[in-house]
Amino acid sequence: MHPAVQLRALKGLPLSVRRLGLAACEDHLTCRLVERVRDYLVDHQRELLEQQKNAFLPVFFHNLDPEMIPSSTALEAANWPTRHTILRALISLDALSNLRRLPGSVGISLWPRVWHWTLFIITYRNNLPDPVPYWSIFNANFITFTSQFHFDPDTWALISSTPGFRTVISGVWRVMPDIEEPFREFVFGALGRFISDLEAGQSASLEEFIEGAGGSVHALAQLVLQYMRLVGQRESPLLADSRAADISALVSFVRQVDQHHEDDEEWLYLPFSSLSTALVVSHGIEMVHITITKLIGTVDAAMGIRPCLMFLLRMLISPHGFRSLAQALRKGFLQTLITCATIESADLLLHRIGLLFRVGISMGLAFHDNVVELENSLLEINPAAVSESLENTPLSGDWQAFSTFAQDRVSVLKSEEHKAPSRMCDNLQCGYIGMKASFKRCSGCRSLYYCSSACQKVDWAMGGHRAACSSYGTLTLHETSADFSVGVRDRDFLRALVHREYKMHIETVCAGQIKFLASSPESSVLLTFFDCGTPPLKIEVHSAHQSSLQRELVKLSGDEYLDLLARAQTSKGSMHLHVLRIVQGAKFRHLVIPLRFVDSELWDAMGSFSVDDMYDDEGRQTEAYSLLLDKALTAIHS
Repeated sequence: MHPAVQLRALKGLPLSVRRLGLAACEDHLTCRLVERVRDYLVDHQRELLEQQKNAFLPVFFHNLDPEMIPSSTALEAANWPTRHTILRALISLDALSNLRRLPGSVGISLWPRVWHWTLFIITYRNNLPDPVPYWSIFNANFITFTSQFHFDPDTWALISSTPGFRTVISGVWRVMPDIEEPFREFVFGALGRFISDLEAGQSASLEEFIEGAGGSVHALAQLVLQYMRLVGQRESPLLADSRAADISALVSFVRQVDQHHEDDEEWLYLPFSSLSTALVVSHGIEMVHITITKLIGTVDAAMGIRPCLMFLLRMLISPHGFRSLAQALRKGFLQTLITCATIESADLLLHRIGLLFRVGISMGLAFHDNVVELENSLLEINPAAVSESLENTPLSGDWQAFSTFAQDRVSVLKSEEHKAPSRMCDNLQCGYIGMKASFKRCSGCRSLYYCSSACQKVDWAMGGHRAACSSYGTLTLHETSADFSVGVRDRDFLRALVHREYKMHIETVCAGQIKFLASSPESSVLLTFFDCGTPPLKIEVHSAHQSSLQRELVKLSGDEYLDLLARAQTSKGSMHLHVLRIVQGAKFRHLVIPLRFVDSELWDAMGSFSVDDMYDDEGRQTEAYSLLLDKALTAIHS
């Protein structure tokens, strides 16, 4: 037992108070004496030296004896001694929170008593004979007391290894909004240190946090976002340092759950934990954006914004993050990033803002709604003026590249704005081209379209679709794919995007195919690969039978790819396989969008073409090659 909690330590008190303290240690009938000791300590806070304040410890230590914790039978009986035993413990716990400079080593003796009584009160809160007054203050006092020992290695090791401690910490976290100032400031600092230092990445630790949050990962995500919101509301200039520390602690907590401990870019591309996913679907991107806007204009804003930017980027590249981008852009996200680039100490932020331009936003621009909101954002900010304001900063190159890429995607959107999408009948024996609205869609795979019931029946019976129908959904575009849903407008935009890239780079595509066929004349089907995830665009030609891309597509979809390949072979060159790659979170998503011709004339021509037939001696296109390129432009992506 530590000397500071032994009765002889009361000798450090004035004689009259010492007698009161001794009596309070011996009185097991009422709570009046320990209450008088607590009140004396509170009333004389400013007059007493720290050593004298700590001399009260034996009183509270003895009144927190775990042996006095009532049994369930005694609790149910709720007699006088039981009621006063509990009240003495509550008063002692409250008093301990007023002792702010306890020697670290005393925690080894104090902690077991504080913990057992705290756990008892939390467990039986609704069954206690008398209600606990000011429940939020009770929780605040627990955090305030415990935080004193965070920097004492031995005591903290004991506390942090206590089963259930993290559950209680989550419980305190839940009542944060109810804790009023000045208590909230103490709790903020302590809670931030705790959650960043309690090994949340370990399974048992995370389970305790989840239990205390309410029993689900979604509930824990709500606590993270609640904490972020409360941090954003702290506007006092005096809180600048602690605000940045609190945000960093929160982001550190999420990183730990994601099994990463460093504040670096490697975190961005690690697998997403259930907490990270829950944060995104719980409007986490919107909350972090709001927090950044509140931090702008505060003292040392860059220190608080910096971890927010990495947190935001991590959520944007999550599997569901691209679905939140439109809402963020609608709320002024682009303007917020530009403003961050111009605040004091912005050099701390520029690299991360550049990542948000190059990756966080750009990868979401394969989807219709995101591009619509981006167009509105660009109209509001005047890209030329932004370019001028960022001209002499390290961010200039990133902004110029992003601005060009963004306006390019907007141009695709506008070019298709008033066009009705067209299709070609998926009965390869037909080849009819018409407006998509007039076609019938297979109700099974929801991927193939037919100009008539007769064509659908032919393809079902003779085209192999009966066997392949159930395999579709991973590589083809329909809104019910297992882990990736795209709506009608998204599908039409993706087709328009790959078709525009095909037309713009028709010479590159055809040259690549001619060269591949010249080296591999036995090839009957080629894969033309368009990497449209983030700039710059990459176009490659691969074998449909033996290549790393082919193996990846087979691994991803199995029979679906094999059926698409069989259909392309059956078409004898009138159906080409174009593969579009976009980014879905930290993973790549491959979509096959067939390029359809009314006949196989182009394929036959490319097979007989040689590289020398493409250009004359002066490097100009030959007439034959120009005709071939014109023919290539007659295709549609269907």
